Amino acid sequence: MNPVWSPDGQQIAFEWATSTNTDIYTVRLSGNSITQLTKTPERDWGASWSPDSKKIVFASERDGNSEIYMMNSDGSEQVNLTQNMADDKVPVWSKEGQYIFFLSDRLGNSEIFRLTISSQQIDNLTNSPEKDGGFSISPDGQKLAFTRESSIFVMNIDGTQQKRLTSFKDEENYIWDIQPTWSPDGKNIVFISYALDRGSTLLVMKENGFWEMPINFARENFDPIFSNP
Repeated sequence: MNPVWSPDGQQIAFEWATSTNTDIYTVRLSGNSITQLTKTPERDWGASWSPDSKKIVFASERDGNSEIYMMNSDGSEQVNLTQNMADDKVPVWSKEGQYIFFLSDRLGNSEIFRLTISSQQIDNLTNSPEKDGGFSISPDGQKLAFTRESSIFVMNIDGTQQKRLTSFKDEENYIWDIQPTWSPDGKNIVFISYALDRGSTLLVMKENGFWEMPINFARENFDPIFSNP
Protein backbone atom coordinates (compact mmCIF):
# COMPACT_ATOMS: atom_id res chain seq x y z
CA MET A 1 0.00 0.00 0.00
CA ASN A 2 1.05 3.60 -0.67
CA PRO A 3 4.44 2.99 -2.34
CA VAL A 4 6.84 5.96 -2.35
CA TRP A 5 10.07 6.11 -4.38
CA SER A 6 13.21 7.35 -2.61
CA PRO A 7 14.60 10.47 -4.35
CA ASP A 8 17.75 8.57 -5.38
CA GLY A 9 15.60 5.93 -7.08
CA GLN A 10 17.18 3.05 -5.18
CA GLN A 11 14.38 2.11 -2.76
CA ILE A 12 10.62 2.10 -2.37
CA ALA A 13 8.94 2.63 1.00
CA PHE A 14 5.51 1.06 1.42
CA GLU A 15 2.97 0.03 4.04
CA TRP A 16 1.95 -3.53 4.83
CA ALA A 17 -1.40 -3.78 6.60
CA THR A 18 -2.89 -6.70 8.49
CA SER A 19 -6.26 -6.94 10.21
CA THR A 20 -4.75 -5.42 13.37
CA ASN A 21 -1.78 -3.29 12.35
CA THR A 22 0.13 -1.38 9.67
CA ASP A 23 3.94 -1.19 9.39
CA ILE A 24 6.41 0.50 7.05
CA TYR A 25 8.79 -1.49 4.86
CA THR A 26 11.34 -0.71 2.17
CA VAL A 27 12.36 -2.74 -0.85
CA ARG A 28 15.75 -2.15 -2.46
CA LEU A 29 15.68 -2.34 -6.25
CA SER A 30 19.11 -3.97 -6.44
CA GLY A 31 18.51 -7.48 -5.14
CA ASN A 32 14.82 -6.96 -4.27
CA SER A 33 15.61 -7.15 -0.53
CA ILE A 34 12.69 -6.21 1.74
CA THR A 35 13.29 -4.64 5.16
CA GLN A 36 10.67 -4.07 7.85
CA LEU A 37 11.37 -0.66 9.39
CA THR A 38 8.66 -0.34 12.06
CA LYS A 39 7.67 -3.15 14.42
CA THR A 40 5.29 -1.67 16.99
CA PRO A 41 1.86 -3.13 17.83
CA GLU A 42 0.30 0.17 16.76
CA ARG A 43 -0.19 1.61 13.29
CA ASP A 44 2.77 3.24 11.46
CA TRP A 45 1.98 4.82 8.10
CA GLY A 46 2.41 7.72 5.64
CA ALA A 47 6.14 7.52 4.82
CA SER A 48 7.89 10.52 3.21
CA TRP A 49 11.58 10.51 2.19
CA SER A 50 14.14 13.20 2.91
CA PRO A 51 15.61 14.72 -0.28
CA ASP A 52 18.92 12.87 0.27
CA SER A 53 17.09 9.52 0.77
CA LYS A 54 18.80 9.00 4.14
CA LYS A 55 15.77 9.50 6.41
CA ILE A 56 12.02 8.87 6.46
CA VAL A 57 9.27 10.69 8.33
CA PHE A 58 5.99 8.94 9.08
CA ALA A 59 2.92 9.00 11.31
CA SER A 60 2.72 6.59 14.23
CA GLU A 61 0.01 5.74 16.75
CA ARG A 62 2.41 4.06 19.20
CA ASP A 63 1.90 6.82 21.80
CA GLY A 64 -1.88 6.48 21.97
CA ASN A 65 -2.45 9.20 19.38
CA SER A 66 -0.96 9.98 15.98
CA GLU A 67 2.51 11.59 16.15
CA ILE A 68 5.14 12.47 13.52
CA TYR A 69 8.27 10.30 13.75
CA MET A 70 11.58 10.39 11.92
CA MET A 71 13.95 7.47 11.37
CA ASN A 72 16.99 6.54 9.32
CA SER A 73 16.25 4.76 6.06
CA ASP A 74 17.24 1.43 7.66
CA GLY A 75 14.66 1.90 10.45
CA SER A 76 17.10 2.89 13.19
CA GLU A 77 16.84 5.89 15.54
CA GLN A 78 13.06 6.38 15.49
CA VAL A 79 12.34 9.74 17.15
CA ASN A 80 9.05 11.49 17.99
CA LEU A 81 9.19 14.99 16.47
CA THR A 82 5.84 16.42 17.55
CA GLN A 83 5.09 15.13 21.09
CA ASN A 84 1.60 16.57 21.30
CA MET A 85 -1.63 15.06 22.63
CA ALA A 86 -3.45 15.96 19.40
CA ASP A 87 -3.37 13.88 16.22
CA ASP A 88 -0.45 14.85 13.94
CA LYS A 89 -0.36 13.05 10.59
CA VAL A 90 0.43 13.09 6.85
CA PRO A 91 4.04 14.34 7.09
CA VAL A 92 5.67 15.55 3.87
CA TRP A 93 9.32 16.56 3.57
CA SER A 94 10.01 19.89 1.85
CA LYS A 95 11.91 19.92 -1.43
CA GLU A 96 15.13 21.33 0.03
CA GLY A 97 14.90 19.27 3.23
CA GLN A 98 14.57 22.16 5.68
CA TYR A 99 10.94 21.57 6.72
CA ILE A 100 8.39 18.87 7.37
CA PHE A 101 4.78 19.83 6.66
CA PHE A 102 1.97 17.92 8.37
CA LEU A 103 -1.69 18.03 9.38
CA SER A 104 -2.83 18.37 12.98
CA ASP A 105 -6.04 18.95 14.92
CA ARG A 106 -4.23 20.56 17.87
CA LEU A 107 -6.18 23.80 17.29
CA GLY A 108 -9.54 22.05 17.23
CA ASN A 109 -9.83 21.02 13.59
CA SER A 110 -7.48 19.97 10.79
CA GLU A 111 -4.83 22.61 10.02
CA ILE A 112 -1.47 22.64 8.20
CA PHE A 113 1.70 22.97 10.26
CA ARG A 114 5.40 23.30 9.42
CA LEU A 115 8.24 21.84 11.48
CA THR A 116 11.72 23.36 11.02
CA ILE A 117 14.07 20.39 11.37
CA SER A 118 17.14 22.30 12.59
CA SER A 119 15.36 24.04 15.49
CA GLN A 120 12.36 21.70 16.00
CA GLN A 121 10.15 24.82 15.86
CA ILE A 122 6.55 24.13 14.81
CA ASP A 123 4.58 26.88 13.06
CA ASN A 124 0.87 26.92 12.32
CA LEU A 125 0.41 27.88 8.66
CA THR A 126 -3.39 27.83 8.47
CA ASN A 127 -5.93 28.75 11.11
CA SER A 128 -9.39 28.57 9.62
CA PRO A 129 -12.79 27.63 11.05
CA GLU A 130 -12.94 25.19 8.12
CA LYS A 131 -10.83 22.04 7.85
CA ASP A 132 -7.57 22.29 5.90
CA GLY A 133 -5.84 19.27 4.39
CA GLY A 134 -4.89 17.43 1.24
CA PHE A 135 -1.83 19.58 0.52
CA SER A 136 0.80 19.35 -2.22
CA ILE A 137 4.17 21.14 -2.48
CA SER A 138 4.99 22.97 -5.71
CA PRO A 139 8.01 21.72 -7.72
CA ASP A 140 10.06 24.79 -6.79
CA GLY A 141 9.24 24.22 -3.11
CA GLN A 142 7.79 27.71 -2.65
CA LYS A 143 4.02 27.10 -2.50
CA LEU A 144 1.45 24.71 -1.10
CA ALA A 145 -1.80 23.83 -2.81
CA PHE A 146 -4.35 22.50 -0.33
CA THR A 147 -8.00 21.77 0.29
CA ARG A 148 -10.02 23.99 2.63
CA GLU A 149 -13.35 22.29 3.30
CA SER A 150 -14.58 21.96 -0.31
CA SER A 151 -12.32 24.37 -2.24
CA ILE A 152 -8.73 24.43 -3.52
CA PHE A 153 -6.42 27.08 -2.05
CA VAL A 154 -2.76 28.00 -2.60
CA MET A 155 -0.32 29.75 -0.25
CA ASN A 156 3.37 30.41 0.26
CA ILE A 157 5.25 27.82 2.33
CA ASP A 158 5.30 30.21 5.29
CA GLY A 159 1.48 30.42 5.26
CA THR A 160 1.23 33.91 3.73
CA GLN A 161 -0.83 34.98 0.71
CA GLN A 162 -3.54 32.35 1.03
CA LYS A 163 -5.69 32.44 -2.09
CA ARG A 164 -8.84 30.53 -3.01
CA LEU A 165 -8.61 28.98 -6.49
CA THR A 166 -11.97 27.21 -6.75
CA SER A 167 -15.30 28.29 -5.36
CA PHE A 168 -18.24 26.38 -6.79
CA LYS A 169 -21.62 26.81 -5.15
CA ASP A 170 -24.32 24.24 -5.81
CA GLU A 171 -26.50 23.44 -2.82
CA GLU A 172 -28.38 20.67 -4.64
CA ASN A 173 -25.36 18.71 -5.88
CA TYR A 174 -22.77 19.63 -3.20
CA ILE A 175 -19.57 20.22 -5.18
CA TRP A 176 -16.37 19.20 -3.37
CA ASP A 177 -12.86 19.92 -4.76
CA ILE A 178 -10.02 17.85 -3.27
CA GLN A 179 -6.52 16.39 -3.76
CA PRO A 180 -4.65 19.15 -5.64
CA THR A 181 -1.41 18.02 -7.33
CA TRP A 182 1.13 20.23 -9.13
CA SER A 183 2.39 19.66 -12.65
CA PRO A 184 6.19 19.12 -12.92
CA ASP A 185 6.67 22.66 -14.27
CA GLY A 186 4.55 24.21 -11.50
CA LYS A 187 2.23 25.94 -13.96
CA ASN A 188 -0.86 23.74 -13.53
CA ILE A 189 -2.75 21.99 -10.75
CA VAL A 190 -4.88 18.90 -11.24
CA PHE A 191 -7.61 18.14 -8.72
CA ILE A 192 -10.71 16.04 -8.20
CA SER A 193 -14.10 17.71 -8.28
CA TYR A 194 -16.98 15.69 -6.86
CA ALA A 195 -20.70 16.40 -7.27
CA LEU A 196 -23.66 14.20 -6.38
CA ASP A 197 -25.15 14.40 -9.88
CA ARG A 198 -21.98 13.43 -11.82
CA GLY A 199 -19.61 11.74 -9.40
CA SER A 200 -15.89 12.52 -9.63
CA THR A 201 -14.22 14.53 -12.39
CA LEU A 202 -10.56 15.32 -12.93
CA LEU A 203 -9.93 19.01 -13.64
CA VAL A 204 -6.78 20.91 -14.57
CA MET A 205 -6.31 24.61 -13.89
CA LYS A 206 -3.53 27.17 -14.03
CA GLU A 207 -1.75 27.78 -10.72
CA ASN A 208 -3.53 31.14 -10.51
CA GLY A 209 -6.94 29.44 -10.68
CA PHE A 210 -7.82 30.19 -14.33
CA TRP A 211 -8.56 27.79 -17.20
CA GLU A 212 -10.20 24.70 -15.80
CA MET A 213 -10.24 21.73 -18.18
CA PRO A 214 -12.09 18.45 -17.55
CA ILE A 215 -9.99 15.35 -18.27
CA ASN A 216 -12.65 12.67 -17.97
CA PHE A 217 -16.01 12.01 -16.41
CA ALA A 218 -15.58 8.59 -14.83
CA ARG A 219 -17.65 8.07 -11.73
CA GLU A 220 -14.62 7.52 -9.51
CA ASN A 221 -11.20 9.22 -9.93
CA PHE A 222 -8.67 9.32 -7.13
CA ASP A 223 -5.02 10.27 -6.48
CA PRO A 224 -4.15 12.21 -9.66
CA ILE A 225 -0.41 12.41 -10.46
CA PHE A 226 1.27 14.28 -13.33
CA SER A 227 3.85 12.38 -15.38
CA ASN A 228 7.35 13.87 -15.62
CA PRO A 229 8.25 15.40 -19.00
